[in-house]
Amino acid sequence: MIITMGAAFLLLQGCLPKQALMNPDMPVQQLPRKFFAQLPQLLQLDHKKKDLSGTVEADANLLAASFTEKYIEKDNLLTYSSLGEKSSYPVADYDDMVGASQQLFLYHIQTAPDKLDAVVYLAARYNEDGKCIGLGSAYLGYLDTDEGHIDFLFSLSVKVKNGDTCLVADKKLAKLKKLAGQHRFATRIVFLSGDLKQSRAETTAAYWKRLHADGIRVSKVIEYDPNKVGGKQPVIFTINEIMKDEQYLQFLPKKDQP
Repeated sequence: MIITMGAAFLLLQGCLPKQALMNPDMPVQQLPRKFFAQLPQLLQLDHKKKDLSGTVEADANLLAASFTEKYIEKDNLLTYSSLGEKSSYPVADYDDMVGASQQLFLYHIQTAPDKLDAVVYLAARYNEDGKCIGLGSAYLGYLDTDEGHIDFLFSLSVKVKNGDTCLVADKKLAKLKKLAGQHRFATRIVFLSGDLKQSRAETTAAYWKRLHADGIRVSKVIEYDPNKVGGKQPVIFTINEIMKDEQYLQFLPKKDQP
């Protein structure tokens, strides 16, 4: 798929070419020990009656959307374009230049002792040698299995806290507490996908097994944060309009997972 400027800004915002604290392209079990440890306190804001004080567990099945810069022919010019892993768009096969790349990761995490499923999104950028040079947008949210979407409520960053590399909220907890319960006001990004709908006959275990095996095809991305396109109005990015050769933004199972 070819990413337009609008889509690239949305999905990779903040993913600047600077030294990254870590490379997230690894099996989930090899991530820093406390990478998700700060997240239950955020989830607790919307689930005050649940006990989320235990160790958060991340599912070993990681989903990712991958893009690589390659040459395509456009208007009698060789033009850099960021192409998706499954893109069928014709590239200039006589020039095998491969530039920077990006990966968009989706992690499934679960709290304890009370079980609560949540999803983490993290964007990363790599140079032409495959070195991670920037970590961009990161969000924490929930799945709506009835309507088929992921609501990302909390903006995150990768930081070192008390010597541990982990995901932390961009806003202070006290400020987030004031927003708790104001669902739409707090929503940052929404991913829409028919794959996220759970049928009545499908158990929760079978539902997650299907997503981990088949991946997630996102048809629309909605940005609720103030932006250059809509101002204070949410902006809808329809994937088959901004990524011309694909119908979906595809998050696929990582092949290198054990």
